[in-house]
Amino acid sequence: MVERSCGSAEKDSFRSFQKTIENISEKFDGAALCNTPSQFSSVERHYLSCEDLTDVVTQARTLANDKQLSDIPSTLLSRLLTVLSAHLKQANGLRLHSSSDETSIEAQNILVGLDAVSISLLILGADDMPKELYQEEWIDEMVDYIRFHLVHNIFVFFDAAHYQIHRAHEGVGFCEDDICQAAPTQRKKRRKNASLSRCHQKDIDSSSNNNIPKVVYSISSKLSMLLGQLANLLLVVRVPDAITLQLTSFGLSVFTIDNIFLLQNQAIKLVVAAFRTQPKLRGVIMDNLMLTLLKMPSSGRGIRRYMLPDDETPCIQMITAVLASCIQSSVTFSAGLAAGGDEQRSICETETVGYAPAFHWSHTFWKELLNSWQSAKDQEIDIKGLIQNLVTDLLTLLKFPEWPVASLLLLCLCSQLLSSCGICSTEIRIREFALDLLGQISARLKNDSKTCESDNILGYLARNTKQNISMTGGRGFAWAVDAARADVATTLVASNHCGVPVAFSEERFVLEAILLRYVHMQRPNDPVLNSSEQSALTFLFAQLAREADRHGTGFRSGVPCPGAYRVAYQKLYEVLNSSTEADLNRRSRDSDPIPRAIAVRLFRAFSRHLPLAQQVDTLFRRLIWALDDSAITVRAAAVRAIDNVVSADHRILGVEQIRSAIERRMTDSGTMVRSSIVDLLGKHMHKAEFANQYYKSILERISDVGVSVRKRVINILHSYLETLPNMSIRIEILRTLAFRISDDDTGVQELVVRIFRGLWLSQLPASNHVCQLTDAETTDFLSERAEHFVNVLWDVFCSVSRTGLAKLPLLPTFPIVAILRRTLSSSEDDAATLWKGDRKGTKDSIDIIRANDMCNAILNGLLLQEEYDGGREDALEVPFLIEDTQFDRRSYTLSFPRAVRYALGLHVFCVADRKLLVGDVNPTALVTALHPYLKRCENNPANAIQLQCCLSVIDAVVEEVGCLSFSSACELEKDLRCLLLRSTYHGVLYYAARCICSTSKIDSGTGALPGALQICYRFVKMLNEVCIERELSNGEHAHVARALFVLGHLARFGAETFENYGDREVSPTRLLHIFRSFLQRTSRQEFDLKKSALRACGLLFVSRPCLMLSAKGDFGKGSMDGIMCAALSTSAECGLKEQALLNLEEYLREEESRALIRFPVRGDQTSQTKYFSHDDVCNDGLVNLHGGKTENLQTVNGEYDNSLANGVAQRYWSDVIELSTDPEPSVRLKALHLVEIVLRQGLVHPMSCFPPLIALQIDPVVTVRKLAFRLLKQQRGKHPEFFDHQLNLALELLFDYCKRIRSAVKSMAKERQRNVDLLVSANICFSFYCLFSSIFPLFGLSPRAATRAKSSRS
Repeated sequence: MVERSCGSAEKDSFRSFQKTIENISEKFDGAALCNTPSQFSSVERHYLSCEDLTDVVTQARTLANDKQLSDIPSTLLSRLLTVLSAHLKQANGLRLHSSSDETSIEAQNILVGLDAVSISLLILGADDMPKELYQEEWIDEMVDYIRFHLVHNIFVFFDAAHYQIHRAHEGVGFCEDDICQAAPTQRKKRRKNASLSRCHQKDIDSSSNNNIPKVVYSISSKLSMLLGQLANLLLVVRVPDAITLQLTSFGLSVFTIDNIFLLQNQAIKLVVAAFRTQPKLRGVIMDNLMLTLLKMPSSGRGIRRYMLPDDETPCIQMITAVLASCIQSSVTFSAGLAAGGDEQRSICETETVGYAPAFHWSHTFWKELLNSWQSAKDQEIDIKGLIQNLVTDLLTLLKFPEWPVASLLLLCLCSQLLSSCGICSTEIRIREFALDLLGQISARLKNDSKTCESDNILGYLARNTKQNISMTGGRGFAWAVDAARADVATTLVASNHCGVPVAFSEERFVLEAILLRYVHMQRPNDPVLNSSEQSALTFLFAQLAREADRHGTGFRSGVPCPGAYRVAYQKLYEVLNSSTEADLNRRSRDSDPIPRAIAVRLFRAFSRHLPLAQQVDTLFRRLIWALDDSAITVRAAAVRAIDNVVSADHRILGVEQIRSAIERRMTDSGTMVRSSIVDLLGKHMHKAEFANQYYKSILERISDVGVSVRKRVINILHSYLETLPNMSIRIEILRTLAFRISDDDTGVQELVVRIFRGLWLSQLPASNHVCQLTDAETTDFLSERAEHFVNVLWDVFCSVSRTGLAKLPLLPTFPIVAILRRTLSSSEDDAATLWKGDRKGTKDSIDIIRANDMCNAILNGLLLQEEYDGGREDALEVPFLIEDTQFDRRSYTLSFPRAVRYALGLHVFCVADRKLLVGDVNPTALVTALHPYLKRCENNPANAIQLQCCLSVIDAVVEEVGCLSFSSACELEKDLRCLLLRSTYHGVLYYAARCICSTSKIDSGTGALPGALQICYRFVKMLNEVCIERELSNGEHAHVARALFVLGHLARFGAETFENYGDREVSPTRLLHIFRSFLQRTSRQEFDLKKSALRACGLLFVSRPCLMLSAKGDFGKGSMDGIMCAALSTSAECGLKEQALLNLEEYLREEESRALIRFPVRGDQTSQTKYFSHDDVCNDGLVNLHGGKTENLQTVNGEYDNSLANGVAQRYWSDVIELSTDPEPSVRLKALHLVEIVLRQGLVHPMSCFPPLIALQIDPVVTVRKLAFRLLKQQRGKHPEFFDHQLNLALELLFDYCKRIRSAVKSMAKERQRNVDLLVSANICFSFYCLFSSIFPLFGLSPRAATRAKSSRS
């Protein structure tokens, strides 16, 4: 036996403790003799006081720290343990109540018993103690005592379920709120199952916020210390398996109780010590750990309470700390483990020796946890949240050198997620969750890899001297580098004798030695904590040795050389362990240890070469493969996972494999997948290298069928605009956004309106030095806005039609017009009353003021462009510009001056709201400014467009103001008459006719003949002269076509002027007679005149519907019924059918707008301002506000109705329905537009429209098919019973229509000499596919679901 030299103080402590034991023994013997057996078991008094035992605890701890307890005679220690055992029996079974305090007998006996257990564990846990002291019964008795007081005196005060089990039968105690106020999360979950007894008033202090007795916290503190001593006992003594399992059982149960964090911290040590010292029981401990995990809450503020060394890092869960510590403590490393030994051992040894136990139990834990998914789901356990919490904690631990096991746990989880437990599972939810976890792990690994690339700490050490290292890293780091280099030199010299010729990197070995020394120096003085930190050091050595053994094999083939080899690591392990005391002393003397930030950097560089980091590319490939999964939600989860990885390292987007995979998913059948892909790309569109690659793909998704996808694309493009310097791409994006104003979703429309309002009608930005802009700065900024506006407008104008340019006048559905209308009204209901009343101070008034400023800026831009000498022109290739020009239907490159764009901008504001054109100071300023441009005689497309725009503005201003000076009116009428006689463009003729009619309504007071009558007389005279001729020359043919067109529009807009004048030669009746005379001409060369005459009749009927009827007021002899029926027959020429349908459509639209006009209250003679509702705004045609003389034409149910719309619609409804399936696509489209108007106004019974709408679902023309489906969907929603009733008739019509399409395709193919049978079969197959893909959604089924239903019935 080796004797230790002791100082005088240590000898005094040794003798004092011996004397104390003797005194306690004498006192115990005397007390036992004085008491009877019945008194011996009473709890009314105890043998030793708390003060006596506290003094014994202090002395025993002092001797244990000095390692002198083993020198005390075993007889004295055995006698002391006997006395302490008696105190344990005296306090066993005692329970605290709400009135208990530290002075009560129960509390005093419990505290004495806990001190007795503490003394006993100090003695038993000391080194080199006699074997006769370790009695299994005594250890079992202490464990039972600790477990009893944990459950009955701690748990019941913090958890309602434990109270219900252990205290509810007593009938008194705490009410539910008092017991559970410390654990609100568990109380809510268990309130339904807890049926606690009511509390006596004396046991409750209602004024206290916490009714738990203070003595409970004292007992909890002592119990936490005992759990730590039990952990130390397990490390020193081989405890029986039954006791070990009992310890781990109540140790793990501590984690299910809230607000006992000190106990939980000590319970971690207990469970880890049992897992480390009992390899055969690890399976049972792991099962209990998993069961405890399933009992834990998955959310809440208090689920993470385990403090980490870094103050800036969030805490982790206690259960995560237990799992990681257990796995980490299972690793062993010593010189006896040779290279390759793990593969040569038996299966039993593999689970207990070396690095393999960590692998085994990590795989076992994750496999069992993932396999329990279904059972946990049946028990309503949120296992998804529990696993997510574990992964989050492990990702947090990934940067800590004290927790190297986190990398292994995540690696094992990834291997399970890549198997049938994860992305290969048959359950969709599991595959989704597995992809989410893999995405989080891969993203973290990519982020760490990217950080390591920029933080080359290995090169830093190689490049810098000791002085530089000391200046940048501190004295502690410089000392650590020197110490590590010395250790490496010593290790390499010692290991060279072993003859292991392996390639290694000495510089990397130095870094590893620094990291290992840092972890070695973090060991606390507590033996239990010391062993825990020692397990981190052991784990690191075992990990490094394993990687060195397997270098160059498998996925490690591309990894750089290891720092050293196994023998070198074993020598370094021996060096560090042999200098433990010196290291601790050095750490205590050194005021500047190794900075933690540098240790974290070292550990990150070290982890980069571990298997988990090396597998990141494999994980990412599996994520890409998951994009082809059969389930939509799984593919969406894969996209989100890739999004996480790309966010960590955006360079991945440049990989060709990623680019092709993303482009495939952009057209995925699942809206969720496309939405996720768009989100992924939208986060990186601000980077130029990726914007060029994916810009077109994102732009295509703006017309996606998914509303969420369209909204995301719009937001992405909006943010992209703010950082985009290229103006052409900006205009292209804005053009695409403008077309989304016609989106079916109102949210998308509002988003588009908000974007354009911010661009064109937002507040002017302030200057750098002043709060307000100067007049010059304001003018310049408005000029820039105006230029931007007209550029976007021109791009939209050139894209809205397949012929290259949109037709004028622009409709209210034109994108820019619709945007302005929505912008100028805060809501759809306010559109009707936008200009009514006082608008000052409102949001609308601000937008209107800014719109007025924009109009003025556009006008100024027009004037500047006209004055600019040799104005810049932009070439535009137009396939077919205007139908009635001398050009053929080919592509031409036409040049348009930039002034045309500004004129078009004024026209857009005119269509949006004509009151914006009327100034407050000079209402007719625009007429004065634009009138000179009417005198131009160029007869070309550019001048024609500019003339139409100027005429539309002049007409709007004249009609709004209602007055002009005599000279201005005369000059204006003169120019308009010249245009009507010389221009060859129908658009110019239309606006000239309309404008001259508006001017003619102004009373000049001179009695002069209005210009409209003058031009009307001239054209009527000419038509009367040529009407009697059988054949017309080419010149006469052109003049007649012009006359019919102009007279038709004069009759529409100036009928009231003609009637007021009273001359029968220009009356509407006479004009109708002239038009009908040209309808009777039968020459084939004059077919276009017949069509023009029919169009003129339709324009006349718009203003005077009564002329369609006979003299008797019906559709009999003398009416237009015969002509209309002939034109609407299936055998009529295509042009006549189209024109007849257009006539009916224009008439019904005008009647619809007339019905919505509201005149001012009678007696208000100020002005005849007319208001119209939002339906006017949404009309596809013009809103005509020229209300003429009204007549009561028919009586319905005793009430007068001045509209023929109902009778006309019902009269020709059957013809329209028949033409909706006409072989000509243009006829079908116009018929469908007419059907839409009739159904919207409710003029006919809707049941008859279902057969043709269903038949048109196989139409080969996409425009027709989409319109038919939209109408069918609307009517199906309103009248579902009609759909079912007419389905049989619709199928009959469908097959007839299919035959007609077949014959039409055959004739077309023969003309073009193509394969007839192949073309016809392909067309029919595609048509029926369109039918079933359209019809099944109306029944609430997809085609796939319908097929499955049919197969299941069969």
